Amino acid sequence: MGKSMREQVEQARREFPPGTRIRLIRMVPPEPQPVEPGTMGTVRSVDGGANVWVNWDNGRSGIAVIYGVDEFVKIEEEKE
Repeated sequence: MGKSMREQVEQARREFPPGTRIRLIRMVPPEPQPVEPGTMGTVRSVDGGANVWVNWDNGRSGIAVIYGVDEFVKIEEEKE
């Protein structure tokens, strides 16, 4: 059985807290103006619909990725 929306939101908030860096693999259609694959950004927040709001490095805004639908990965901090 799948997770409830509340469980998905809680998991997304644990995995992608504000400040987390991500890289987009792909947005699932029908996003009319998707962010380009490979674009990186910084998580702003996760809302109650499991939308992960991102400040994209290319300046795009107002476009979220959907946890469990769109494909994106956390970028681990490089250790020096």
